[in-house]
Amino acid sequence: MRRKKPDGYKELLVYQRAEALREFVFNITENFPIDERRRRENMRDSARSVKQNIVEGWKRETTKQYIDFLSFSFGSLGELKEDGKDSLKDKLILKEEFEELKRKCGEVDYLLRRLKEALEKKISKDDVLSSYQRWLKGKMEREKDQKEGALEEIMEEFGLVRLDNGRVVDKEELKKNKGRKGEEKGEKGEGEEKEEREEVGENEKREKREEVGEKEEKGDMEEMREKKENKKRKGVYCLLLLFLFLGLLFRSSSSIVFAQQEKNKINLFVAPPLFELQLDKGDTYQDKILIRNQNNFPLAFDTRIVNFSARDEFGAIDFEKKESSDWLEISSPNFILEKNEAKWIDFKIKIPEDAPRGGHYLSLVFEPKIPSYYFKEGSTPTIPRLSVLFLISVGKREGVNFEIVEAKIPEEKRILFLEKIFKKFKNEKEDFFVSKSATFPFIIRVKNNDIYHVKPSGILKIVDSGGSVLGEAEIQKTTILPGKTRQLEVIFKPKIYVKLDEFAPEPAASFLTDNLVLGNYKANLNLHGSAEVSKEMSILLLPKSAIFLFLFLIFILILVIILNRKKNFKKVFKKERKKKNS
Repeated sequence: MRRKKPDGYKELLVYQRAEALREFVFNITENFPIDERRRRENMRDSARSVKQNIVEGWKRETTKQYIDFLSFSFGSLGELKEDGKDSLKDKLILKEEFEELKRKCGEVDYLLRRLKEALEKKISKDDVLSSYQRWLKGKMEREKDQKEGALEEIMEEFGLVRLDNGRVVDKEELKKNKGRKGEEKGEKGEGEEKEEREEVGENEKREKREEVGEKEEKGDMEEMREKKENKKRKGVYCLLLLFLFLGLLFRSSSSIVFAQQEKNKINLFVAPPLFELQLDKGDTYQDKILIRNQNNFPLAFDTRIVNFSARDEFGAIDFEKKESSDWLEISSPNFILEKNEAKWIDFKIKIPEDAPRGGHYLSLVFEPKIPSYYFKEGSTPTIPRLSVLFLISVGKREGVNFEIVEAKIPEEKRILFLEKIFKKFKNEKEDFFVSKSATFPFIIRVKNNDIYHVKPSGILKIVDSGGSVLGEAEIQKTTILPGKTRQLEVIFKPKIYVKLDEFAPEPAASFLTDNLVLGNYKANLNLHGSAEVSKEMSILLLPKSAIFLFLFLIFILILVIILNRKKNFKKVFKKERKKKNS
C-alpha cells in the first residue's frame, strides 16, 4: 500500500513547507505585546498543528486516517490565515509580513490538496487492509510455508512420497507395487482381472485407512515439533522479560519523574481566545468557538461564565460572578470530546435594555474533568482551564481618558547618588535620571480613568541637545481595563547598537554601546489610543567606564600637581641654601 519508511514524511515537500511556515510564524510573533500572548500562542499552535497533523497522518494505519488528519491541517491553516488578517488590522505585524504569511499559507494549502487528492485515488471501493493486517497475513503465509517445508523433510526422513492426487505412500512399497503389476499384467485372464479389480478396491480401501493413520501420525509429529518450537520461544521471551525487568530496576528516578510529567501533560486548544465587541442596549450577538482535545484519551468538559477584572499591574486577572455574566448563553454547557476531536460551541450575547453604559468583561471557562488515577499518587493534580475572554463595550464612546502616572528607569539601572547631586545643584523641575548604560529598560505606568477599556501604544524617543535622534523604542498596544493601572515595559537600544548587532556578536555590540555612548539627552514619551498623552524627561548616560576614566584623570591631575609642587619646593630649597652659603 503506502509508506515504508518510518520518517518518510520528512521527504514530503508539503512537510518541508509546513516547517518553514511554522518557523516564519514563530519569528513574526516574537515581538507581540504581553497582553497579546494568547494570540501569539494560538498562531504558533496553529502553525505547529499544520505540520504535526501531517506527521500524525503519516504514522496512522490506514490511508483514510491519513486523509482525516490532513483535514485537521486544513482547519489549522484556515485559522492561522484569519489570525494573520486580524494581526494586520490590529497593527501587530507589518503588511510585508502578512503578504509573506499569505503566500506561505497558500503554498501549503495547494500542496495539502494535491497530497489529499493523490491519497483519495489510492482508496478502492473495497476495504483497504491496515499495515497490521498486512503484516499478519504475511506472517500466516510464512508460517504455512515453514510447516509445508517441515512436512516435506519429515516425509523424506521416513521414506514417504506424495502422489499427484495428494496421497502419501511409502516409496519402497510404491516401487514393488509397480513392478508386481507389470509382471502380472500379461499372465492374468479375464477371470483374474475381475478378482484383481476386487483386490484393487480392497487395496484402495486399505490404503485410505493407512493414509488416515499416517495423517494422524503426521499430525502428532507436527504437534511435537510445534511444542519444541514453543518451548524455545518461551525461553527467549523469558530472557527478554528478565533483561527488561533489570533495565527498569536500574532506571534513574529522574527519568521516571520526567515520564510521569509527560504522561500528566494535558493538551487543549481553543479559538478564538478573545472577542472585542461594541454593542448597544438591546443588541444580540451570535457566534461560535472551536475547542479541540489534542490528547490520546477522551475528556469531559464543564463550562462556567464569570466576570473578570485586573488583579495587578502586570496583566493577571481575577474571576468573579456578577449580574452581567447572565448576558452570555452557550449551546453546550457540558460535553465530551473524544481523543483528537474538535467541537464548535455556539453562543449568544443579549444586552439588556437597562444595561449600564461602559465596559463589561466576561469569561467563558472550559474545565476538563480528569480522573484522579491519571495523576501520580501523592502529587498535586494540575488541571488546565481554557478561557475565552469577551470585552464588551455598551454604548457609544465619547472619548478616551488615560494618563501616565509614572515613567522611569528601574533603580538598579541608575546611579542614585549622582541624581541627588545633579538635582540639588541644577534644580531640575522635570524627571531626571542617570543611567549606568546606553541600553536600559524603561517602565511606564498608565492609568485608565475612563469607563471603557483602552489600548494605548506609542514611542519612546531619545534625542540630544541638537535634536539628533539617539534611538527609539516602540510601545506595543496593551489593554487596560476601566479604573485600573497597567505597567508597560520597553527596552531602549540606541541606533548604534542595532547597526553593530548586524555584523558583530551581541555581547560585543552591547559592550561597545554601553561604554561609548554617553552624554545628556531628552526623552520624549508619546502614547496614543483615541487620545494622545506625552511626557518629557532628562537622561544622563554615564557608563561605568566613563566614571572610572573620570576618576583616573582626576588621580593623574592630582599626581601631576603633587609632583610639580615637590619640584618647585626643591628649587626654592636650593636657592635658600645658596643664599646661606654665600
